[in-house]
Amino acid sequence: MAFNGNIAYGILSLISGIISIGLAVYLAPFWRRFGARQLMLLTAASAVWSMTYAMELLSPDFIIKLFWVRLEYTGSAWIGMLVFTFILSITGRTGNLTRAALLLLCLVPSATLMLVFTNDLHGLMWQHAWKENISGMEALFYHRGFGFWIFLVFSYVLLFWATLILIHAIFVTDRDHFRRQLKIILLGIMVPWVCNIVYIFKFPLLQGIDLTPFAFMVTGLIFVWALIRYQLLYLIPLAREAVMDSMGDPVVVLDTADRVVEVNQACTRLFEIKNFVPGMHDAEEMFPDLFSLVVQHRVRAPASFEATFAAKGILYDWHLSISALSGARQVQKGWLVVFRDITEQKQTETALRQARDYVKGIINSMPSILIGVDDKGVITQWNLEAEKMTGVPAEQARNRFLSAVFPHGAEIVPSIVTAIDTRKVQKEEKTILVLNSRPCVTDITIYPILSDSPPGAVIRVDDISDRAKMEEMMVHSEKMISVGGLAAGMAHEINNPLAGMLQIIQVIQNRLSRPLPANLETAGKHGLDLDKIAAYMADRQIFDLMDQAIAVGKRAAAIVQNMLSFSRKSDSRRSSHLLSEMMDATLDLVKNDFNLKKQYDILAVEIVNRKDAELPPVPCEKTKIQQVFFNILKNGVEAMTDARTPQPRFEIRYFLEDNMAGVEIRDNGPGIPKDVRKRIFEPFFTTKEVGIGTGLGLSVSYFIITENHGGELGVNAIPGSGTAFFVKLPLS
Repeated sequence: MAFNGNIAYGILSLISGIISIGLAVYLAPFWRRFGARQLMLLTAASAVWSMTYAMELLSPDFIIKLFWVRLEYTGSAWIGMLVFTFILSITGRTGNLTRAALLLLCLVPSATLMLVFTNDLHGLMWQHAWKENISGMEALFYHRGFGFWIFLVFSYVLLFWATLILIHAIFVTDRDHFRRQLKIILLGIMVPWVCNIVYIFKFPLLQGIDLTPFAFMVTGLIFVWALIRYQLLYLIPLAREAVMDSMGDPVVVLDTADRVVEVNQACTRLFEIKNFVPGMHDAEEMFPDLFSLVVQHRVRAPASFEATFAAKGILYDWHLSISALSGARQVQKGWLVVFRDITEQKQTETALRQARDYVKGIINSMPSILIGVDDKGVITQWNLEAEKMTGVPAEQARNRFLSAVFPHGAEIVPSIVTAIDTRKVQKEEKTILVLNSRPCVTDITIYPILSDSPPGAVIRVDDISDRAKMEEMMVHSEKMISVGGLAAGMAHEINNPLAGMLQIIQVIQNRLSRPLPANLETAGKHGLDLDKIAAYMADRQIFDLMDQAIAVGKRAAAIVQNMLSFSRKSDSRRSSHLLSEMMDATLDLVKNDFNLKKQYDILAVEIVNRKDAELPPVPCEKTKIQQVFFNILKNGVEAMTDARTPQPRFEIRYFLEDNMAGVEIRDNGPGIPKDVRKRIFEPFFTTKEVGIGTGLGLSVSYFIITENHGGELGVNAIPGSGTAFFVKLPLS
């Protein structure tokens, strides 16, 4: 049988392609590694070239052969670029392979493929192709075009450049294992390159036969052997510079005798090392501060710690990692020391800690309760005021739901959600909360956190009990002043006709009862007997009715006089008096007053007059202050008597507060309801039956203390528990 070269070489080319495909499949799991990825693409491209060349050899028809030639370029066009990038990756020079550089490298192969598939239009790749039979083998021959030679020069330049880089890496590396790897790679690359040169330049013995695909079979076998024998994939990339010098952190390698056998460029720059010779320098001499730390912390297990030592005369903060280096059979060969400069990180941490403490100090210095919550209502911040007012420590409050920790928390959760969703401040004014075991009037303000951080809100709770009380007092004072002005105007308007009425009644009495000349003359003129008129008036009790009218008029005059007290400043001279002495005198007056009227028996009331501390005298009008005390005591006795309080009692206590002397008069009567307490000092307001009380006693007392003396008069009462009036007068 005659030798058929096409079948023989075609089968060999198919085998070469199959080997390349197998190698590409083997490399697929290592796709994420750049070097492995380039090698996989290189073997895949060579597989395409080998398989399509095999189809060219096995196809009998010229047109079909030319079809497979075009497909050969889909693999061969990329070989030069892939070899170049693979060599760069295994020698640690991938820093030069930017995205722009890779795009430029892809331009020529891409253009080549476009020219190949459109060659019939321009002939830039081949101008003429024909088939010849040489030594029993049909092969294609070409008249090459200009585009082919450009592609060839591009590919050969990259291959030559890659070869030089590989040879240089072989000579400069001081690692025998790496050197053997690089030699294997060089051999695997050179074989197909030489075969391609033989084919392109038509050496006489091999005209028309392209041995390059077969050479890739040899390359594949070499790589398979290298993968198994030297674990090629696991040890590249490779040169010492790619491993050590690409590290930004300083690295020092010590042997077991504490000699420095390796330093990287970062360490060389940091310590300004010149003319370094591996194994010729003691670590203690070269890095004294670093060496002392290494000796303290090195153990067989990896160790990490932070330390401070100087470099170039400047103190730095470092994070050090010390690991033992072991060789075959786990025999220790030395120590690897890596240290990272964390000075800036430490400074940042210190600044953040100071800023956090400063903000925390501001939050804890606030007199308001400040609570931070996330969008689920979980507490994230709890300041000192919140601890003090609720009795819940911050550690117990954080990471718990607001409704479980804070009074009224469940009720304000909807407002929190609204504040976060709308990014608008929500307010709840004059809300009653139990804080520090007492009911307080509070303002609750919810501020949404306006940042890109997780959504949340800040709740501010202000205890406005004192302010609310002050506002209520101010409103009350304004009301009292307005009513006082009205009362004064009414008193002036009533006073004149009232005086006229009393005077007229007195004139009538004089003209009907007294034997004055004018009366006698007028009675005689009309034939009347004045004595008989007087007797008639007496029998009909007309004079008694007039006396009663005068009495009622005088009572009305007294009411008018009280009304005038609302707006009239007293011109009486003031002198200094002790509150206790004025109270004692008032108590005597009350006892006498009630003994006369026999309506309410103050003698049945126990009086506890506590004089625990001597108070300084206060400048005041004694009679006015006694009138105030009288009104308070009188009302207290009446209230306790009407309520039939068992064992009625007054407790009188004296105190000093805010440069004011005060007295508290507390009884154990029925107390005053809240709605009544708000109006107790209003003029004409009374809870007594019509005709019994005028409603002016406490109103006049209020103006005597606040307007005439610049003091304070108030009442604290809880229904069913008694009433406590307090009077405060300034000491100056």
